[in-house]
Amino acid sequence: MSEETLGQSTLAEILSQPEAWMDALLQAETVAKELRRALYDLDEVVFCGCGSAYNAALAAAPIYRQLTLGRARAVQAGDLTFFPQATLPDPPGTLLVALSRSGETTETLQGAKHAQAEGAKVLAITCNAQSQLAQMADFAVTLERAVERSVTPTRSFTAMVVACQALAGHAAQDTEFLGQLAALVPKGQQLIENYGTLGELLATEDRYERFDFAGDAHCYALACECQLTVKEATRTPSRAYRVLEYRHGPAALVDEAVHLSLLATDSGQEQEHAFLADLKEREASLLLLCESTEHPAVEIADEVVDVQSGGNEFARVVLYMPVLQLLAAHRSILMGLNPDAPDEQPNQVSAED
Repeated sequence: MSEETLGQSTLAEILSQPEAWMDALLQAETVAKELRRALYDLDEVVFCGCGSAYNAALAAAPIYRQLTLGRARAVQAGDLTFFPQATLPDPPGTLLVALSRSGETTETLQGAKHAQAEGAKVLAITCNAQSQLAQMADFAVTLERAVERSVTPTRSFTAMVVACQALAGHAAQDTEFLGQLAALVPKGQQLIENYGTLGELLATEDRYERFDFAGDAHCYALACECQLTVKEATRTPSRAYRVLEYRHGPAALVDEAVHLSLLATDSGQEQEHAFLADLKEREASLLLLCESTEHPAVEIADEVVDVQSGGNEFARVVLYMPVLQLLAAHRSILMGLNPDAPDEQPNQVSAED
């Protein structure tokens, strides 16, 4: 396989994300009214998934709590089967939101079936309308514009997050928030135009031996997804932490070979500024992803992506992802790997290819 063809599906899927977000908003709206009626009789929303879908669940739960003031949490799908009393103590009072790109993930499907048998309502969010998960669920949001050829999830992950955000907005009847989600589509296209080459540029830096990601609340979930993408696509060491957890120990292992990306919030700007100041003293390379250049840590970061969403911190989060996904994809390609299929043996790219 030539260098020109490595990762072409992954790159195309990253760049097409705004279209998948628009479709996610439309698909969520199709079930919103019926789902809102069902929520009147339910006490808790539990988001579940595995891998990238679990990271989407981790992002969705705090956003749902923030918007609706209702009870919501995320669980790993396997725990629904192995620890049902701990993870789902009141199935008849629960809406289980089961996220799975394929709709055939074993643990997610088993957990959803068990929860439904115990009286829970199940909402499936998947890219496959014909999947077992979509067919067995009480409600289904199918994200067909987010279907991917590549193994490494990119637009499927962000589309699932957007779908969950939209459902939270509809549940809260928050028209302002829903308007901010709709604005993600043109903002995402502009962001890719403005910063699309930054991920490729960072990928070429040979001195980076580890890529770390930090964020709090819903941004922590995206940091987890970023480190998973880097590990899967590049086989390079990568970690994800909450900001204060990073400062309580892991920061001692930071040096000039570490690249750290901070997915910033509005609420935690003060601690984020202090965090980056500490790491700067340790000679780490720092990328700040934030709403605007008014973030106090801008003066410390080596690179800044200001997404300029015009929305609140719970609406804009997926705008942080394309640059970081491009970093992973281009790094993989430069290493002679194929982010479309990371399990394949590395290819030695020669001039004759």
